[in-house]
Amino acid sequence: MHRNTGNPGTGAGYNSPPAFRISFCILTLLAVLMAVPVSAAATANGTVCNQGATIFIGEGGLNVTHALNQAYYVSITGTGGSPVANNSAPPLTVIGWWPTPVDLYVTSPSKTIDLGVAGRYRNMTVSPSDFVGYTGNWYLLNTYGSRPAGPTADTSRVFDVEDPSLDLRVWDYTRNADVTGNSVPQGEKLGFRIDTNMYPAVDGRYRGNSIDGSGGVPTAPADGYIDIAVRSGSGTMYNDLYNQSLADTALVPGPFTLRKNVVSVQPFFWGTGTAVPVHLNAEGMPDNGNVWNTGARNITGFAIYPAGTYTVTAESTLNHMKENYRIGGADYTGKTVSVPRTVTVAAVEPGAGFSADHTTGLVPLAVRFTDLSTGSPTAWAWNFGDGGTSTLRNASHTYLHAGTYTVSLTVTNAAGSDTKTMTGYIRALAPHKPVAAFTANVTSGKRPLAVQFTDQSSGSPASWRWSFGDGTASALQNPVHTYARPGTYTVSLAVKNAAGSDTATRINYIRVSFR
Repeated sequence: MHRNTGNPGTGAGYNSPPAFRISFCILTLLAVLMAVPVSAAATANGTVCNQGATIFIGEGGLNVTHALNQAYYVSITGTGGSPVANNSAPPLTVIGWWPTPVDLYVTSPSKTIDLGVAGRYRNMTVSPSDFVGYTGNWYLLNTYGSRPAGPTADTSRVFDVEDPSLDLRVWDYTRNADVTGNSVPQGEKLGFRIDTNMYPAVDGRYRGNSIDGSGGVPTAPADGYIDIAVRSGSGTMYNDLYNQSLADTALVPGPFTLRKNVVSVQPFFWGTGTAVPVHLNAEGMPDNGNVWNTGARNITGFAIYPAGTYTVTAESTLNHMKENYRIGGADYTGKTVSVPRTVTVAAVEPGAGFSADHTTGLVPLAVRFTDLSTGSPTAWAWNFGDGGTSTLRNASHTYLHAGTYTVSLTVTNAAGSDTKTMTGYIRALAPHKPVAAFTANVTSGKRPLAVQFTDQSSGSPASWRWSFGDGTASALQNPVHTYARPGTYTVSLAVKNAAGSDTATRINYIRVSFR
């Protein structure tokens, strides 16, 4: 900030005769009162800037009416900005820049720009041709365009112009370290660190997307988002990332967006949205944000992020800054778009493992096998021990013959292979001849009599055949039958499986009366 070394009389505009100063103030006040408000005027993006805002080379569509009026009224009247002044055509529109250190009240500005030309202050582009090489504070000039308008540099300051800078680093949350350009094992929990000087763009004290109607102060920021993009070696673009595999339940898997990061602090970590990186608990799970789990699998078990080298970039969407820099012919890499960074996700040799939904039962025994391997395998080879095989990740197999079977699973990826063998894992048992038996919930009563029959047979029957004694039958295991006529009925149940059959008969089991 420039230091004022003079007094109010050293700046032109304060050394005029009293009569002239009074006339000038009266004319200026009339002009302000008669001016048409511009708050409703269309702008490219609605970004309104207050005095002291930081704006960036390449931005377009800025409304700096507030900044000019606040600088004018603070400097000239000492009253500060008012709603009328903030939203009306500025009395003074020429701004100037000085190199540092220099006395602004002795030396003429090195560069001046009239923001009043064609109403530029309503829809201003911070063009590279005007501002490259002239970064720092710009000041409202007096009517002669030779000195700051106010008694001090601070009161005359309109805004600060900066050349944007943007850098992105790949952050390993497992090790809390920068791993940009390095290799990490598949399964590592990663994120991103953004370093930029553009964080003031989302400071609602100085920039916003509307005028609140009371004090003319901008409200919520209009823009300033920073997008992150991840591209695999095969060209797949990722705009969001997963916390964990889709089948896991420890966390919400996501995906979580890489877009529209509100970077308001420095440094900024994707995953927490703060200056604090993600912290992993003892189980390796994030407890204060989200991560890029490089070992995450999709619902079918395949790696969402295959081993390979990934390129990551960050890009500011701030008010068409990137496009304007390109049009201006200047290099925007490292400014509005970060230098591309890489990280290599290295395949880890897999560790085979599996389970079965049951390991003992009668033939035919249907078993579902679940892959529990680690290290993101890309291929599976099952041997079920009876000559049957499969290449599915999670396989099903039916054992038709009694016996004890050894099951093995071999898994493979780019880093190698591993085999898990479970000796005598499956016991398929020969069925026993069933023994028929049954009960009924009632055995006597008035017509119509509804009876629930329950199978009590042993030996795992595979089929049932009921005869209710009144000429009707059923193949259900536990049928309900209604007797419509009075009488005494003999009930039988025949059961059958692969080992044989058996029949149970209960003579005069059901008695039905008229009343």
